[in-house]
Amino acid sequence: MSGFTTNKLIIVDDEPGVLYALSLVLQTMGWEVLSFDRPTKALNHILTYSTDCDLVITDLRMPEISGMELLEILRTKLPDLPVILISGHASKPEKEKAKALGAWGVLGKPFDTDELRELLQAVKNIPGAFEKAE
Repeated sequence: MSGFTTNKLIIVDDEPGVLYALSLVLQTMGWEVLSFDRPTKALNHILTYSTDCDLVITDLRMPEISGMELLEILRTKLPDLPVILISGHASKPEKEKAKALGAWGVLGKPFDTDELRELLQAVKNIPGAFEKAE
């Protein structure tokens, strides 16, 4: 078996409008979506229920902890969990750092739906990646 065993993802963004819009788009793509407007709550949920999440999409700039910090923590605790960052203001050095830390991509806001779909499909199609323990 390869790829995801489910289609569950978590979105983290402190902007309610972005959470709502992104959730709708992802649900139409067949994803089960759980959204958080506070990164600390999202991190707690992810670490507690790590086997119930295939992918994390997080804003780069948020209060409490940034998306970059969230990415760093997840790389340490759950190194195989794919993370995609979204930002309306990501600098080139931030994008490079995110990729160096293992982010699957950095998408701009407003995001391009086709670009998001292609990135999600690429992550899902990694042979043997992200399998759940049976």
